[in-house]
Amino acid sequence: GYLIGHLLERPNQNFWEYADAISEELERLASTFCDLNGVASRVEHPRLKEAPPCVSWGGFLHIETIEVKSDHQGHDLGLQIIHETLVFLKNDWSLVVMEPGTLSSHVCKWKENSRKRKFCQVKTQQDEAVTSGLIKISRHWARMGFAQAGRSATLCSAWFMTSDWYFQPDVSEPNDPKKRWIPK
Repeated sequence: GYLIGHLLERPNQNFWEYADAISEELERLASTFCDLNGVASRVEHPRLKEAPPCVSWGGFLHIETIEVKSDHQGHDLGLQIIHETLVFLKNDWSLVVMEPGTLSSHVCKWKENSRKRKFCQVKTQQDEAVTSGLIKISRHWARMGFAQAGRSATLCSAWFMTSDWYFQPDVSEPNDPKKRWIPK
């Protein structure tokens, strides 16, 4: 499997500009969560209020793509890849964001992954399949601790997690955030 992401430093006077130069999705997430300087003050969420340092400074990590080869799917390898990335970059990020979604066939790195997807002929069936897939993948990332930014049309596709929340000390397993993952 693999992960593609981007890490932007904050505070930064050109935060939205840098995000826009990388991708439309990153610019959308950057402007959803942060002001022009990269301060995450635009989303009212309890987890952001609980972690003031994560709101104002530290890296803004955007997970653009994560894909696991079809033979290895169903074993939480996607969660493990994200976990290993977060641990490796532990001191470099304070807010990680994503827009959960299914990969379209032209994005898949492995051909068998794109062949495995069922693309419906009837538009309503396709919409239902996409919606069902989005719900499944969103629940998958929520198991790890990602939270939906809100319920409005602009916030429902934006998901986030703070480093303070992910690496919070736990009495039973202080150094292992994976122990807090919600089981399947």
